[in-house]
Amino acid sequence: GVYTVIVSNVAGEITSSPAVLSLTSLSMYAGLTIVGKVGGIYEIDGCNDLSVSNWTTLTNITLPSSPYLFIDTASPGYSKRFYRAVLLP
Repeated sequence: GVYTVIVSNVAGEITSSPAVLSLTSLSMYAGLTIVGKVGGIYEIDGCNDLSVSNWTTLTNITLPSSPYLFIDTASPGYSKRFYRAVLLP
């Protein structure tokens, strides 16, 4: 759509020139919140079908804070995705 902005203060107000706002693409990302030992190394696994239990390692992270939000940037390519975080020894 076409939008304008009105900015005002004690000196008055001014309206911006019209601007066109458009959305070219929208992606939804999935992930998980990890609550655990800060400094611990976690293996982040994903799978698409829990009945098969075929987990794939996505990455290993050293937990920088707890809770920590891990975002799977590959998730828009899957219709469903399950995750787990495993603390490594």
